[in-house]
Amino acid sequence: MDYRVLLLNLRGNHAAGKSTVVRKVLNHFQSVPVYGMLGPRVPEAHWCFPKARFDPEGGNPGRVLPTDPKPLFILGPYTTPGTAGCDFVTKKGMGATIALFEKYRERGNVLFESILTSVRFGAPGDWLEKHKEEVIVVILDVPLEECLKSLYARQANSDFSGGEKHIREHQHQFERVQERLKEKGFRLEYVSREEAADKIIKWVS
Repeated sequence: MDYRVLLLNLRGNHAAGKSTVVRKVLNHFQSVPVYGMLGPRVPEAHWCFPKARFDPEGGNPGRVLPTDPKPLFILGPYTTPGTAGCDFVTKKGMGATIALFEKYRERGNVLFESILTSVRFGAPGDWLEKHKEEVIVVILDVPLEECLKSLYARQANSDFSGGEKHIREHQHQFERVQERLKEKGFRLEYVSREEAADKIIKWVS
């Protein structure tokens, strides 16, 4: 088995299903919330490990054997009502975001998603390029019109108010960034919403 650290960056436009995919991955594992930069009530990450290794009495993972796969850390809050994803981390600034990447990269595999890291290269891209051999960019292969349809279906409960024009602009940025990632030699994996969670679980197991 390959024990190299993996940095899994899930990307997609608004309403492509990024948070839904990550929640499916989170639900596959047992997890412990980790608190830090987002305060005492909102997790900065979720520490995930196989359910069979959970110690229900102690509330902590069991002893990690040398042959065990590396643990998975999902960055950003997912279990707190009204919060989802690394968007809550990027609001702290890119310096703080990269510091969080570094922190959890030292501890195991990392999964993160946000709209900012989906539609721009910039500072997160520069950092990811330094660790390119560890990175899998997971692209949700969801057409723009399907994203718009999903957004309209949930608009009453959505905190996104940019409108269709904003989403279409983000789609162009999303596509341009993909081309740049290809040019720089990143590993890109295109997956459907339906298969994305299973693919990610397989990579980190």
